[in-house]
Amino acid sequence: MVTRSLAARRCCVAFRAGSTGLLGSVPELAQSLIDERISLLSLVPAVLARLLRKTPALAAHAPLRAILLGGQACSAELFAAARERSLPVLTSYGLTETCSQVSTLAFPPPLAAPLKNGVVSVGFPLEGVDVRIVNGLIQVRGPTLFSGYVGGGDAPFDAQGFFHTGDRGEFDPELGLFVFGRNSELVITGGENVDPSEVEHALLACAGIEAAVVFGIPDPEFGEQVAVALELSAGRALDERALFEQLDQRLASFKQPRALCVFDALPRLGSGKLDRARVRAQAAAQLRPIARGPRASR
Repeated sequence: MVTRSLAARRCCVAFRAGSTGLLGSVPELAQSLIDERISLLSLVPAVLARLLRKTPALAAHAPLRAILLGGQACSAELFAAARERSLPVLTSYGLTETCSQVSTLAFPPPLAAPLKNGVVSVGFPLEGVDVRIVNGLIQVRGPTLFSGYVGGGDAPFDAQGFFHTGDRGEFDPELGLFVFGRNSELVITGGENVDPSEVEHALLACAGIEAAVVFGIPDPEFGEQVAVALELSAGRALDERALFEQLDQRLASFKQPRALCVFDALPRLGSGKLDRARVRAQAAAQLRPIARGPRASR
């Protein structure tokens, strides 16, 4: 972001979160946006969701021209909530290795989200950037690519100059690029592929769920089972029966979690993005099996 600001000859304002972290400093962040008259803002979905709840009148007071949303997939519900308040959300996709954007939803953002599998499109590649999908995985080529990793190792590019991102995705010529998560995070249970991001979006659409991280755990019969670590909304208790009644309407049986644990607050990075590695490590000792009926595929 600093490099972009220098290239565009624009002022760059860095917000300093308090001791409670970025998610705990959302009211101060909102006030800063107004005081500094911020016109372009870069956020992860969790921070945007908190802003929408804590500062419902933000759009009326801050001169925001665009909110660049990245770091993880945006749900249809979050996109709709932002657009209902006239917030100009532009979903995006990028990697550190691409310095850092690959594609962005075109401006002005549409009123209705372009969707696939519950995930909002991240638009079309930036000028000069090539994107292709090979065996369901995203590959990128263009002038923003890095030269290589410190310390050397295997060449990171193929013969045609494409970098293999390891992210699963799909390209629609009319709707753009859709990113479904890391290939390494795919859960294969009983021969069925389960996309953690699809399950997470289904969970986030359920009442009382603040955040969710879905991952696979070893299972002697099915190879892996779907597990989830949850963070509940403030003041909410887990109603497991009601939760799975909602999931039954959104997910096939084999995609639903078979083990869960609840955190007071899921571990996050400084940006507010969930720290998936820490969540998995800390959840290992807390997971408990969920009593459900026989699994069925559909």
